[in-house]
Amino acid sequence: MTLNKAKPQYFGGVQVIEYRNNEEKQGDFEQAIFLIDAYNALQSDRMIEAPGK
Repeated sequence: MTLNKAKPQYFGGVQVIEYRNNEEKQGDFEQAIFLIDAYNALQSDRMIEAPGK
């Protein structure tokens, strides 16, 4: 990969470009947060109750 043209930017940081994933502008994970939280809770309880730990 070669950089053909470099343009200076004056924002003092890294530029961010937003790409709309859907009409609600949500990430793919946001519609499954409740599932992720439930899985984390189950795994946390499982580790607390593990024998010999």
